[in-house]
Formats: sequence, C-alpha cells, structure tokens
Amino acid sequence: MLKPFDADTYANNDDAKQLVIDLFRYWGCTIGVNADDYGIDLVGREKDGTVFGVEVEVKHNWHGDTFPFTTIHYAARKTKLIDALDEVWFCTVNADRTHCALLCVSALDNIKLIRKQTSVTKSEWFMEFPIHLARIIPL
Repeated sequence: MLKPFDADTYANNDDAKQLVIDLFRYWGCTIGVNADDYGIDLVGREKDGTVFGVEVEVKHNWHGDTFPFTTIHYAARKTKLIDALDEVWFCTVNADRTHCALLCVSALDNIKLIRKQTSVTKSEWFMEFPIHLARIIPL
C-alpha cells in the first residue's frame, strides 16, 4: 500500500524546497521548482550544462546536524525519477531546517529495496542507502 497524498503535509514541508534551491544556487547552479506536479521536485542545470533534478523531503525525527540512523530511506515509487535526468539527487532536510542529507542516487550502481511499516502504511517498499553515502550539509 502506498502512502496517500496529504495536502497539509505537502504544504507544511514546501519551505524546504526553497532552502535546497538556495543551496544549489550558492554552488552556482540554475535551479527552480519543476512545473510538472508529478515529476521530480526541482530541476536545474550545472555550470557545465548537466541537467539535474532534486527530490526534497523533510525528516521530522531528525534534529541537529547528526543524522540519527545508519540508513536513509526513500519511497520505492520514486525510482521512476532516477532515469529521468542526467543526475538525480535525493535531499532530506532535518526538522529544524538547518541541515540536509544529499545523495546522488543516479551515480549508484545498486539500490537495495526493503519493505517496512510506516506511521501511514502497513507495508510499503523503500530504497535503502547507508547514510555514509550521503553528504550532511548545513543549510
């Protein structure tokens, strides 16, 4: 069972996108919100012309600068985003909006899938990555 769309949760987490936009612009990229509501959250271009996308989410049980788990999970339904652009980044922002975990998933050879229960679903597939593959970055 997939997590149903929740408009309130989406609206409460939407500010995280602007923080990620600001980060990539600081790095010299051109980036903005994707016009396709069903596509990846952000689309940008690096200085060398590489087109990339960023999927942004907020981890509400992560506070401070240290990610509290050994792995990081993204819904398996988001695998469709990985081949859509030259580069695809998954970005998890902490609840405080002070740090993010940034992972270039398009650069990985293997993706491990796990099935787990969440607060909203009884059984959902997720991509699981060791946290050491991500960079923790201040926002």
